[in-house]
Amino acid sequence: MSPSRWKLTLYEPATKTASDALARNLAKSGLRATLRLPEPANPARLPYGRLPYSTMFVSLGNGKTPDEAAVVQAVEVVVRDLRARFGRAALDLNGRLFGALPEPH
Repeated sequence: MSPSRWKLTLYEPATKTASDALARNLAKSGLRATLRLPEPANPARLPYGRLPYSTMFVSLGNGKTPDEAAVVQAVEVVVRDLRARFGRAALDLNGRLFGALPEPH
């Protein structure tokens, strides 16, 4: 049984850059992503301009909920691309972790 919508959390994205790359890669798979950023954090406490996380809600272009297989396949492709571009990636898809969480600072 699929959830009513897919929630995808990207941990420690470089401020907006990695989130934009994530959305573009999901779009290549035919998925639409709506970005939600956390409440504004104190920039002095953000290491290297990174946010603690960003969240996207994933749907099909027509607004319907995609099936699990399509979302998981897209997420696996995105993780590989983000690792190639940024050196690491950790994505949480409705409680299922893809990649590794960043080391604590």
